[in-house]
Amino acid sequence: MSDEPNDYDKIPRYERPWMWRSAWPAWFAIKRISKSVLGMAGLISAVLVIFAAATYLRATWTNYEDYEMLAPLAAGMSGDRLSQVLGEPSTVREGSVDYGADSAVVSYRLYIQQHFVVSALVDDADEVVMLGVLSCDAGFHPSFTTPGFTTAALNSKQLAAINSTRPDSVVINYAGEGSGSGPVIYAEVIGEQADHSTRFHAYAWGVNGVCDPANRLTDASGNPLQPYVGSAADAPSEIVDFRNSVMPNFYAETSNGYALVDSNIFSISPSRDDLPAWFLEEQGVGGCEQETPGCVNGLSF
Repeated sequence: MSDEPNDYDKIPRYERPWMWRSAWPAWFAIKRISKSVLGMAGLISAVLVIFAAATYLRATWTNYEDYEMLAPLAAGMSGDRLSQVLGEPSTVREGSVDYGADSAVVSYRLYIQQHFVVSALVDDADEVVMLGVLSCDAGFHPSFTTPGFTTAALNSKQLAAINSTRPDSVVINYAGEGSGSGPVIYAEVIGEQADHSTRFHAYAWGVNGVCDPANRLTDASGNPLQPYVGSAADAPSEIVDFRNSVMPNFYAETSNGYALVDSNIFSISPSRDDLPAWFLEEQGVGGCEQETPGCVNGLSF
């Protein structure tokens, strides 16, 4: 608070009018108090802005190493390089997949980290022919960009906001709710045929039901929605509403002409049975409500 003399202080006390003598000190005190209050309000506003910025930066910085780890990953890289980046896989199992008119022997690998899971199919030439990233963590936002400059960020923007400038290039593939422990997968695919126009790669993002068993596509009667494959423009209203309200939690891509969505036994995103209990608990999806369809003894299938 300034100690500099003001106009009131310069006037001898005996020359000050009676009303001035009685009102000026009160007015002057109110003026100084008002300045102090405004100054305090500005300080509080500045602190709140700094706190919000710090919270955002802390979240970004906290996940920075994970984002850096995911940045070089892509279908077409070698299986050895994938393990160099992520460490040894948590799960490995062998199998065969349809590849054109033939079948190919592949290794299915899961690399389970604290905030995400990388799934990969590696062929007998040590090429990663399919790569997927799943995260059930709402605060984890890795982004992936296709050659068409479509950027899909997990847990960040609604499905409808991704590739909104070229919706005709996206094919929606929703297989419906099956039986068994396979995940309910809703996928939006670019380059479904994986031909020369996409450099023989296919790309997809979507929703894996393992993260939220209650987040289901249903019709007006509450029954599971029938399978749908087609464009966003022709999609039923339930899928339109779903796209406008739900954010993707997985991304996947393939190389070497391998199809993303087909009848192969390996899903483009992990099933609940693929994931350990500790990971599901960490993601807050360790169980489900008994009344949720598909929930048996607290576990979703």
